[in-house]
Order: sequence, then structure tokens, then C-alpha cells
Amino acid sequence: MPAIMAIPALAYFCCILSFLLLLLQCASLSQDGVILLKIKKADWRDTRNALSDWNESLRNPCAWTGISCGTFNTVTAVDLTGASISGNLTSAICLLPNLTALTLQDNAFSGPFPHGLLHCKRLRKLDLSGNHFAGTLPTRISELTDLRELNLAYNSFNGSIPPSFGMLPNLEALFFHDNSLSGAFPKFVGDLESLKSLTIGDNPLSSGVVPRELGNLLLLQELWLYNCSLEGGIPTFFGNLTHLERLDMSRNNLSGDIPISLMALSNLRELCLYENNLSGQIPANIGQLKSLSILDFSQNQLQGTIPDGVANLTYLNCLQLFNNRLTGEIPAQLGTLRYLRYLKLLGNKLSGWLPQSLGTFSNLFLVEVTGNELEGPLPSNLCRGGALYGFSCSSNSFNGSLPSSFKDCKSLEYLKINNNNLSGEIPPGLWGASNLKELLLSNNKFEGQISAAIGEAKNLSRLEISNNRLKGRIPAKIGQLTKLEVFEASNNQLSGPIPRELGALILVITLQLEHNLLSGEIPEEIMSLKDLHQLNLSHNRLKGEIPAAMNDIMNSFDLSNNLLSGGIPPGLGRLKPCVFNVSNNDLSGRIPDALDIPAYKEGFLGNPKLCGGKNLMLPPCSSPHKLSPQSLAAIVVAVSVCSIFLCCLFFRKPSSGPSWKSTPFHSTDVDEVHILHNLKERNVIGSGGAGKVYKVILQDGRAVAVKKIQNMSRSTGSFKRKGEQEENKIIEVEVDRLGLIRHNNILKLLCCISSEESDFKLLVYEFMPNGSLFDRLHGEPGPQMALRWLMRYKIALDAARGLSYMHHDCSPPILHRDVKSSNILLDEDFAAKIADFGVSRVVDRLGDEYRVSSYVGSPGYIAPEYSERLRVDEKSDVYSFGVVVLELVSGRKAAGEAEYGEGVDIVRWIRKRIWMGGERQVLDQRTVEDNCEEQMLRVLRVGLVCTNREPKQRPCMRRVVEMLVACGEDNQKETRDEKSFQHFGINLG
Repeated sequence: MPAIMAIPALAYFCCILSFLLLLLQCASLSQDGVILLKIKKADWRDTRNALSDWNESLRNPCAWTGISCGTFNTVTAVDLTGASISGNLTSAICLLPNLTALTLQDNAFSGPFPHGLLHCKRLRKLDLSGNHFAGTLPTRISELTDLRELNLAYNSFNGSIPPSFGMLPNLEALFFHDNSLSGAFPKFVGDLESLKSLTIGDNPLSSGVVPRELGNLLLLQELWLYNCSLEGGIPTFFGNLTHLERLDMSRNNLSGDIPISLMALSNLRELCLYENNLSGQIPANIGQLKSLSILDFSQNQLQGTIPDGVANLTYLNCLQLFNNRLTGEIPAQLGTLRYLRYLKLLGNKLSGWLPQSLGTFSNLFLVEVTGNELEGPLPSNLCRGGALYGFSCSSNSFNGSLPSSFKDCKSLEYLKINNNNLSGEIPPGLWGASNLKELLLSNNKFEGQISAAIGEAKNLSRLEISNNRLKGRIPAKIGQLTKLEVFEASNNQLSGPIPRELGALILVITLQLEHNLLSGEIPEEIMSLKDLHQLNLSHNRLKGEIPAAMNDIMNSFDLSNNLLSGGIPPGLGRLKPCVFNVSNNDLSGRIPDALDIPAYKEGFLGNPKLCGGKNLMLPPCSSPHKLSPQSLAAIVVAVSVCSIFLCCLFFRKPSSGPSWKSTPFHSTDVDEVHILHNLKERNVIGSGGAGKVYKVILQDGRAVAVKKIQNMSRSTGSFKRKGEQEENKIIEVEVDRLGLIRHNNILKLLCCISSEESDFKLLVYEFMPNGSLFDRLHGEPGPQMALRWLMRYKIALDAARGLSYMHHDCSPPILHRDVKSSNILLDEDFAAKIADFGVSRVVDRLGDEYRVSSYVGSPGYIAPEYSERLRVDEKSDVYSFGVVVLELVSGRKAAGEAEYGEGVDIVRWIRKRIWMGGERQVLDQRTVEDNCEEQMLRVLRVGLVCTNREPKQRPCMRRVVEMLVACGEDNQKETRDEKSFQHFGINLG
């Protein structure tokens, strides 16, 4: 009985003891809390104050940021993803006795692998991804025998992978991607028989075949081996990995056939083999992959036809087979694919008819079959589902009329059906499609008239209808298309006058109406369009005089083969366009002196009444009439004064200074002596490799920027400067090419001042009062605050238009080769202008790219193919521009920020952070307050597309302009963004 009575007493004592222990715990920090607090204070740097609640006032560490606890409130997991913490990772954290998970993803830790963590024997998860760790991997990793997940991705580890990584018997997930690991492919990973996820992509491994040992990983669900130098064929033993859901072996050097054994992977959802050298045919039994949603075999050398079995992939969302050697017809059964949204088959030799069943898709989003040998009619119900965003079938042999479903296809934004044999009339509903942005119908056999309904196509930016059989007048309603940039309607049978309403096309860049039956006078309104660069009205029946009013940026001017009369306006001499042709008209009078250059010799032929051009081999203008006595007396006086003046000069002591001459490129009044006098150190506003830049106030109060460039041909001394011949070419390119460029978003070169006796030249530019974009983004807080988001967006669009003009509207095109935020200048209204063409090159059109002999560019902006192989084309400028876009969105520099870590630039840093925690965390929080977050995200994606590592996956600058314009539209849909990034293969992983 006493023993029985003792039990309640013992229970009561235990309750009291537990309560006292709880009070004690509340009164003081637990041992785990003491350990964590000590680590925070002694080893870590919390720059963002993310661990502000790690303090004694909140005594229970289980309530701290990033801490998870188990029984008895002991710490079991630490997750500090995206906290931007730096410092040291020592063995102190291993003093937490029950720690099983340590996640430090997306922070700023650096240095070698933290070997102190190998003392955390109970760890089941270790995630150090997205930091700045470098050096070799640990050889003693096998000491963590309980490890289930190890993530070392997005760091800078190098060297080979130690064999000890194959000695982790419980490991289920191993992530190595996006490092600098080398050496042979680690065969020993085949010993990790519990492995479900393995990623080794984006590492410069030694070339080699896929080891047979991978066939032992029978539980594998995810295998990413992209871009890691694999060669040989795809192993047949992959067919044994029946749990596999994602297989990505893209961007390697794999060759041979696609093994039939892969068709046994019934759980496979994604199969990506693009950008290899695979050959042979697509397996006929591919329809066995019932779960497949993404199939990408693009950019290989596959042959044969597209198997009918593709139609059995009922969950297929994306089918990309472009840039292969496929032939035959597109299977009609594709129309049964319920979930298909992206169909890209361009760049093959497919033939036959496009299946009519494509029109049965309810969510068909994008169809691209450009560059094949397809024929027959287009699918009649192609837009029946009401979701079609873009359709491109250019350069095929399609015939017949346009499908009736295009009459009311409200979702359609891009229709590119040029270069086919299509005929019939274009339905008014298509002319007036309200969402349409590009309508490319050139090189077909379309008939009828341009419908007045065209005025409803308010979003149209490109209208190309050349080389058809269109008749009638150009509707005045086209003048309502205020977003139109390109209007090409040449080689038709259009008649009547050119509507004056075209003068309302404020954004138009190209206007080509040659080879028609147009009559009447040239409207003065179109000649003065401020953004018009290319004007071709040749081979029509235009009459009257050439309008005197015109813009300052016309670069191509062709009015030849008309009935024009009268004189040539002096304002044309101010333009100095690259292409100038007024031949075969009835023009008369004197040639303006500025146009009297050999380059325009052919441009004046067939005008017998023109005179006065010495360099053009034209007859001199007629002698003046007999002078009156008063005029003769005035001439005598003038000659006497000049004679006295010349005598004074003859007896004057010779001057030792050089004689200067000014070569003007724009209408400007510049005093050479005044500018030379003001080239003083106090007026320097910048300097670079080419020389110093001065701000000079002209006598009329205007400011100009003067760049002083050393003339290498005048170098003195017995030794010439190394590379001076190349530098002289750079100077010549800048002067000659810039003098002809006319664009509102390119810095104007007003004139060049030079002297044969001087060792330098002066380039006089318009002055930009708001400095460079770099200064505004990264300078002192004062000017930086002026760049709110909407202004940044406008700057991006302005700069894109300037580069697009250089790449697409100059003949020949021009490369910049040093696009960066410091070469984008801002005027008084913060309009952006591309500057500094000191390193520009004219693209050699004999090939797609050419090799340069010197390394030019700025850290952080240089495209990978440029820095690695010195290969450049327009896509290298696109990459650099993408970096500028990322600067605008994030507010960060292109390179050199401490948070990036050694060897990391803004592109890699942003992609890493997005992969870790999403897009929003990279936005500049100072501008998010402008309530423009969604627009910022869309512009961010444009920057990511432009900075794709593969040049062919980047858009051209004309497309970049279109994408940026779309970003600014309030009604932009999320699905419309998807097309651009799917189209250009953006890959954040």
C-alpha cells in the first residue's frame, strides 16, 4: 500500500520538475540557441539583417528565422535560403547534436569547400548551392554516411569529382550542375544505387562517352547531363532506367541514332536531346512514351519522316524538331494532340500538305513550319480554337487562299506567310485584326485591294505586302497605325496618290512603295517623318517637285524613275544618305555642293537639265547675264580689297601653327579656333582608350562634346606605337560611318576637325546633359533617384531601337562591339542615344560571322563566343544589350559587385538567384514601389533571352524592340510572354 501511494507522489514530483525545467528554459537561452548566436556573431556577416530575430530577447531558437526543431525543442534543420549571408562555415554548427538538414542556398559564402561541415555526422541534407565556393571538392565527403541530398550547384568548384562521392550509400539526390568541374565523367556515381536525381550539366568535363555504370541507377528519376562534353552515342542501357521522368542530354557532341530502348521509358515526361550531332531517324515507336509532355530533338542531323506515332503522345505540350534534315509530310494525326501548344518544324525538308486536323486544337498557341517544302492549302480551321498566337509558314510552296478561320482570329499577333504561292483576296477581318503586330504577306499572288479596315489594326508594327498583285489606292486609314515601323508594298499595282495621312506614322522607319502605279505629288508630310530612315518611291508616276521639308536622319533615299521636276532641295545635301538616287526624272538646276561626291555619281543620271557637279561629271551651269555698270564697279572694289588683303598676308610673318578644316555632317555653325581654345583640363568630362572628352560652350551658347583622338599616322619618334595601323582604321570607321548615320537614338557626330600638320583629330558630338546610363544607375544617390522604372523602360526601348537601326537598317550593317551602360547617353529629356563607335565594325556579308584580331569589350558585357573564340556577329551586341537590360531591372552593375563573388557577373548571378528563389527577388526594390512589378518581370525575361549562352538562341535586335514594345502594353497576357521565351530557348536551370 505505501508503494502504491508513492506512484502518484512520484508523478507529481515529475510534473513539478518538468515545470521547473520549462521555467528555466524560458528564463535562459537553450544550448542550441547559444551555439547559433555565437556562430552569428563570430563567423557570419548578416549584411541585410536577415537574422535580426536571432537574439536573447526571443529565447526560443525554434521561433527564429530559418530554424526548425524536433522534440524537446532541439534544432534539427537550418534553412537560410536567399539571406545573403557571408563569412565562414566552421565546424561550430556541428555542435548542434540533432542537426540533420543544413540549407544555405543562394547566399554569399566563398572560399574553398567548408571542411568543418564534415563533422556534422547526422546530416541527411546539405545544400550549399548558389554561393561563391571555389577550389576542389572534398575527398572525405564519404564521412557523411547518412547524407540523402547533396547540392553543390551554382558555385565555382573546379577539378575532378573525387571517388569518395561514390561512397555515400544512402544518397538519393546529387546536384553538381553549373560549376567548373573538369576531368572524366565520374563512373563511380554508378555505385550510388539509391540515387533518384543526378545533375552534372554545364561543366567543362573532359570529352568522353556516358559510362556504363550509370545503368546501375535503376531508381533514377531525373538525369541532367546537358553541356558537359559528352561524345559517342546515347547508351542503350538507358532503357533499363524505367523510373526516369526527365532526361536532358542537350548541347553535347552525341552522335549516332536515338536508341529504340528509350521508348521503354513509359514514365518519361521530358526528353531533351537538342544541339547534338544525332543522325538516323526518329524511332517509329516513339508513341510508346505516353507521359511525354516535352519532346525536343531540334538542331541535330535527323533524317526521314516524322513518325505517325507522335500522334499517340496525348499529353505532348511542346514538339520541337527544327533544324534537322527531316523530309516527307507532316502527319495528319498531329491534329489529335489535345494539349499541343508549341509546334516548331522549321529548317527541314518536309513536304506534303499541312494536316487539316491542326485546326482541331483548342489551345494551339504557336506553329512554325518555315523553310520546308510543304505545299497544298493551309489548314482551314487553324484558328478555330481561338488561342493561336503566331503562325509562320514562310518559304514553302503553299497554295490556295487564306483559311476562313483567319477572318476573325482575335488572338493572332504574328502571321508570317511570305514566300509561298498563296492567292485570292485577303479578308477584311485579317486586315483589321486588332491584336496583329506583324503581317508578312510578301512574295505571293494575292489580289484585290488593301481594305480600309486596316485602320483597326492599331497594334501593327510591320506590314509587308510586296511582290503581290494588289491593286487600287493605298487607304488613308493606314495613317491611323501609329505603331507601324515598317511598310513595304513594292512591286504591286497600287495606283492613285500617296495619302498625306501617312505623315501620321510617327514611328515608321521603312517606307517602300517602289514599282507601282502611284501618281500625284510626294506629300511633304512623309518627307519630314522624324524616324524615317529608308524611303523608296522609285518606278512610279510621281510628278511635281521634291518637297523641301525633310528630316535629318534619312539614310536611304530613292525617287528614281518618276516624273519629278524642279530643283534639288538644298536640304538633301544636309542628309548625305548612304543610298541616294534621283535618276531618270526631269530635275533641273544646280547640284547642291554637299551632294557633289563620286559616291552619288549614278544617282543623278537621266536628268539632262542638272548642272554644276564637278565630281559628278555634269556640265557647268550657264554663265551669268551681262553685268550692269553698278555690278561691275562693285566687283572692281571687291577685287581691290582682296588684293590688299593678300598683300598683307604675303608680307606677314609665316605662322607655325597648323591650318584646321572642319568636315560637317549636320547643319551646325562651329568655329574651329574657338573649340581648340577651350580644350583645357578644367573642361574634361570623360576619358577612355580613344582619348579625352571635353565640354565646350559654343559662341551661341550651345554645348557640344569634343573627343580628342590622337592621329596615329602622325606619331613621332623612331618607334611607332604598337597597333597604330589598327587604331587608325578605328578612327576612320568612326568618322566615315557616323557621319552618314541618322537616327534619333544614336549620338550625332556634328563634324570632324582635322589638320594635316596636327597629331590629333577632334570629333564634335551633340552634348548629352544627363550623362551616361551607368552614372545614373550606379552613381551618387541623387541622380540615381531620378531613374524611376518607367524612365528605365523608355531608356531600354530607345537603346534597342538605336541598335536595331545599326543592325538592320544600315547598309552594310554595323556592329558596335562595346555596348554597355556607359556608352548609352541621356539627353535633357532622358532619351537614350547609343554612343562610342570607336570599336564598331561593318559586318562582312560574305559570311555569317568573322574573326576579329583584337579583344575589345568591357567585363560583364562580353558575349561568351566573343571571349572564348573571338567570333562576333550581331548576336554579340544583343548579348551586351541584354546585360544592360539586366542592369536596368536589377539596379546592379554588370560586374565587380562584392555579392557576385569572384569571377561571377550579373548574368550568372541573376540566373542563379532566379533558379534558387524566383524572379521577383532580383528586381530593384527602389523601383518596385512604382507599381510596375509585372512590367519589370517581362523586361527581365527579355534580358534573359538576350543573354542566352548560345548566339542562335538570342533574338535579333528588331525582335528585341518588338518584345520590349509588347512589355509596355497594359493588356499583355502571361501566355504571350511564354511564346518569346519558349521561342528562343531560354533555360534558367
